[in-house]
Amino acid sequence: MNWYIIKFNFISPLHIGSDEAGIGVENVQSMIHSDTIFSALVNSASLMNNNYIDFLLQGNFRISSAFPYKENHYFLPRPFYPFPSTFGKYSKEVKKLEFLQEVDFQAWIKGELNEKNITGAISRSQNIEEISTIDIRPRNFIDRQTSNTIIYHCGGVVFQKNCGLYFILEIDNEDKGRFRDILKNLKKLGFGGERSIGYGQFDFEVIGAIDTEAGIWKNIKNNEGNSFSLLSLCYPAENENINAKAYQTVLRKGWVFSTSSKKQMKRKTFRMFKEGSVFINQLKGKIVDVTPQGFNDHDVYRWGKAFLIKINVIA
Repeated sequence: MNWYIIKFNFISPLHIGSDEAGIGVENVQSMIHSDTIFSALVNSASLMNNNYIDFLLQGNFRISSAFPYKENHYFLPRPFYPFPSTFGKYSKEVKKLEFLQEVDFQAWIKGELNEKNITGAISRSQNIEEISTIDIRPRNFIDRQTSNTIIYHCGGVVFQKNCGLYFILEIDNEDKGRFRDILKNLKKLGFGGERSIGYGQFDFEVIGAIDTEAGIWKNIKNNEGNSFSLLSLCYPAENENINAKAYQTVLRKGWVFSTSSKKQMKRKTFRMFKEGSVFINQLKGKIVDVTPQGFNDHDVYRWGKAFLIKINVIA
């Protein structure tokens, strides 16, 4: 299967709720987890026909989470191994790094970064601060029972020119057209929350296959190593052996959003391994059924399949 880059160019603010919720809906994050991407794709496919839904649920592809890009530079999640203490006096700076530019990510997974040459990667990673800003606006709604007006704040990520988010799609060439059709329909719907006030409008571009020509992406895909680093969230299947070197988990919760049901119910809550987690063994992961009890309109799923790359580091 080939790799393709799906670039989102957002033409309005993007509202993706933060992993750590705020008082209202002001807390947002400037990336999109892979399970959120999948849910948006399923909602788009549900307005097309069942063949597209079946195509997604069969899962014969892989998607990473969506990370920031600036022009032709792409940022990837810093693997949690080796530990920041490996970099000596720069350990605090390394610990703060959430993302690495693609050239530095390639060097990291090859085990080529150390205390002597890490400063360049630290400097380049700071370019991510120029990609987006957080716009917080006051909003209000009227309580239907009391007619009282309640004020709250809503956050949105605003991307600078030639900046946005991208994710990596691994798929057979024959299935790429169906995936593009679903994205075209999603473009009409918008992405994320607060779409009723115009948030989440985007254009997209499909680049690739990016792994067929010599360069950084081909090197990343074909890298050799004795461990694996996540570029997506992952929920391991029941029969999988988990052998982690370094990891973090993230709580996945929220409300059911459906284009075919008006019921407002909270989906089942669970935890997934986070992007950047490193394992000795190769996990596959699975699609998770999070249908809340009492919700009978249709099943509700979250994407927990792993997008892994090999990593070769010596602590």
